[in-house]
Amino acid sequence: MERRRQALVALLLVLLPNLLLVGIGILMRGSAQRVAQSQAAGHFGPDRLLRVVGLYAFLLLPTVVWV
Repeated sequence: MERRRQALVALLLVLLPNLLLVGIGILMRGSAQRVAQSQAAGHFGPDRLLRVVGLYAFLLLPTVVWV
């Protein structure tokens, strides 16, 4: 029982900071995206799609690895 509790605490210590960083990144992404949209004036091409996918992959990778 004690080992299970220690494993759960260790998992939470790793998971919670990663989830916090993902949340902060998503919040910051909104303002950065508005600036990019105003500069791009509606341009949406493959390069922008790859940037968006890469951003989500970068933000979610630590959480996925630890889960």
